[in-house]
Amino acid sequence: MVRASSADTIRDTRSADNEGFSGCEHRLGVKDEEIRNRGLVDKILDKTGMKVTGKWTVQQAAEMSIAAPTIAAPSDSRYMSGLKEGREAASEIFKKEGLKEDINNVGVVDKKRLIDDVRQELYASKICS
Repeated sequence: MVRASSADTIRDTRSADNEGFSGCEHRLGVKDEEIRNRGLVDKILDKTGMKVTGKWTVQQAAEMSIAAPTIAAPSDSRYMSGLKEGREAASEIFKKEGLKEDINNVGVVDKKRLIDDVRQELYASKICS
């Protein structure tokens, strides 16, 4: 589970080259009586809704034969995220068929390296877009 320390980590690792992501640490650290003093991030499901502006932009770009991968990728991710029930059903099928190990298991995570990798990836994504 991700706790307030995750918001602190994001706040601590955010640097000038990633200032566009300043809202992340604030939102992930939000607390509310309704969620019993747990971080908001613990209540967020891994499921999102679709935003049509990205979809429209990608459609328009396709009609003009212009690649728009930076806009299309988040739309694709939101679409896949919205299929949570399907992903859960697929997970049950994997278990039933003998795939007992968590297919997302990456083992021990070097937190310092992960934070540095994410920082560099965010910077690279800003350069690419």
